[in-house]
Amino acid sequence: MLLAVVFCYTELHLNATVMPSSTQYLFLFTIGPVQSFIAQARKTRDLYAGSAILGEIIDAAITVAKSHNQENKIIVPDPDLKAKPNRFLARIITEDPRKFGNDVEQAARSKWVSLALKGFVDAGVCNIPGICRFDNEQKQKFNCEALAQVKPAGAAAQIEDLLEVYWVLLPFDGSTDKYQEKHDELQKRLAATKNTRQFNQIDEPPARKCSLDGERNALYYRPAESGRGAVLKEMHSKFLLPDTELLNDFQLLDFGEGLSAVSLVKRFYAKGDGFPSTPRIALLNILDKIEASSVGRDFSSFFTKGRSSSLLNEQLYFEENLTPTYFRKNGYSDLVEKLPTIHKSYKCIEREFGNHMSKYYALLVFDGDSMGRIWSGDGIADPNRLIELHARASGKLQIFQQLLGQRLGIYAAYAKAYLDGAITKLSNEDPEGIWGTVLNDSTYRKYLEKVISQIDDADDRSEQSVALFLDMKKGKAIYAGGDDFLGFINLNYLFSAMKDLREAYYELVSKPLAEFYDGNPAKLTFSAGIAIAHYKMPLNEVLKWAHEMEHEAKKINEGKDAFAIAVLKHSGEIEKTRYNWKDENDTWLTGDMDYIVRELQAKKISNNFIKAIAIEFRGLAEVDTNGTITCSNLVYSELPRLIKRSLNRDPGETHDVYHQRCEVMIDHVQRLFDEAFTCNSITGRKQTHVKSLTTFLSALNICDFIKRETVHEQE
Repeated sequence: MLLAVVFCYTELHLNATVMPSSTQYLFLFTIGPVQSFIAQARKTRDLYAGSAILGEIIDAAITVAKSHNQENKIIVPDPDLKAKPNRFLARIITEDPRKFGNDVEQAARSKWVSLALKGFVDAGVCNIPGICRFDNEQKQKFNCEALAQVKPAGAAAQIEDLLEVYWVLLPFDGSTDKYQEKHDELQKRLAATKNTRQFNQIDEPPARKCSLDGERNALYYRPAESGRGAVLKEMHSKFLLPDTELLNDFQLLDFGEGLSAVSLVKRFYAKGDGFPSTPRIALLNILDKIEASSVGRDFSSFFTKGRSSSLLNEQLYFEENLTPTYFRKNGYSDLVEKLPTIHKSYKCIEREFGNHMSKYYALLVFDGDSMGRIWSGDGIADPNRLIELHARASGKLQIFQQLLGQRLGIYAAYAKAYLDGAITKLSNEDPEGIWGTVLNDSTYRKYLEKVISQIDDADDRSEQSVALFLDMKKGKAIYAGGDDFLGFINLNYLFSAMKDLREAYYELVSKPLAEFYDGNPAKLTFSAGIAIAHYKMPLNEVLKWAHEMEHEAKKINEGKDAFAIAVLKHSGEIEKTRYNWKDENDTWLTGDMDYIVRELQAKKISNNFIKAIAIEFRGLAEVDTNGTITCSNLVYSELPRLIKRSLNRDPGETHDVYHQRCEVMIDHVQRLFDEAFTCNSITGRKQTHVKSLTTFLSALNICDFIKRETVHEQE
């Protein structure tokens, strides 16, 4: 693991004999590792903890940066934003820039050690007395001494070796210096410091590596066997170190799971907060009803009665896990003899709720398009007009960055609450915090009124039904930083959630900042990657696919503003497709896919037309190895016939209604084909005359797959 403590500040550019007692600087601070630290996860709580821990560390650094001088200003991100990126930019005033940077760095490192110690205490591997009476310096010293006492001996080295810290300072005179030039130089110097990393190799003996990160030695282990002799034999066969700490009764660790010190801290971060598992996300649309039903309570009583945890492992809601092997492996050995009775109880759940129980969920990741250029002010309009927006600010780029950080903070708070189903709940519980800031924003209030006005059955709308809509749990947000987002989504809400999140970005970020781009909100967009996976698929693999799909979406054309979806079937088959969010007429492509899914779910059309399209056109000589097809006119002429053959006519349905329904379906399907364009490999521009049959068929197959894994409310 790397240990990088690299900083740059412009002491060489200043004359010490004339330097004023206090000088204004631009300060850029960042920590790492980010992607690897977050992605190293076996459970959803690992994924959540990785981003939350980095957020707490950067928040501690921001707090110290602000406290040094009341005139210090955090430019980005919005300091009130709960989920923060791994960096911040500030305008600060200090007499000693080197000390200032070191203090901020020390605050970040101290916060990480403090979080690590709390994790060790929660895991029961160390006991630390209260330190609330210490000042910061005493607390840091005490924490370092306490960390050195944590067993086994290698734990402290693993914790101390994790954090990478980089910071850069440049003197800035608002009356003479151009902010944009200083900002660009600051970014270049930070990049230079990252290229001069210092390596520190941990001297660890050969042993079993951590089950979660695969890099460090496993220092904590939950044995699958009982009895001292059996445990020692198991440790020897697993190549564990002799001083490995055994955690015999911790349900946060699976049997036979070994964790490093860093991974143990992640696993026990926010121990009391339950984070939904992947099977719970997959069952989110129906699980509350199952748990509240008499058959659900009878079933769960087998697994919760007389146990330390009252929570049922959601994997037990899938019959494939009701086996002796699974029971013995996961701590239910005493129930193996009761399996026949448990099976009977499960069948009652299956008869009542089986059609609604999916084994698949979606992981969504999105990132603002060209954010590097946007943060640097590329394309901002006339500075003389924009400077009037904030007379006290020092330049149009700083104005823009401050407003962008604020808008992204408001959007992040909304996006998280939207997915978690907590919009009205948060407004009641946190009126003074970040949510209070959101509620006081006029743009947000107008947008929320627009959302409420679009709720179905508007004529029968009441405050209760509106609250029910706003607080419907659609998934779980892991990280919401404004210009990037990571979260789980239940398949029943996938397309609507994708559209709502993208539309909210437009309303809460793009439109309010459009004046910076001559009234063109299209300058601020984001692209998303979605991985749909079986609940048993390794989480780090699903995250890798979600990020890969995000990169695929960003390659669709120069303008981006797109999404890409991959379905990772349990059989190993993979379906991939990608589209821009809208066509040239502002029609949502997610809406087209959602409509097809709902019609398939309601059995108003069969999936025969999808199979027929694949059979007829994949064999054409005009389809090349990249899946592009040049004879698009044949597809346009054949699609209506195939769709009409597959459309089911309801009893008593008039010819006019049937014909209209047929035309609507044809429009949706043809638009998916029309927008399945290819891009010129050199210019990146759309080639509207060359369509991708592979993209189109994959989109239809994904719709059919989601139909099989979800059930329409009418069924």
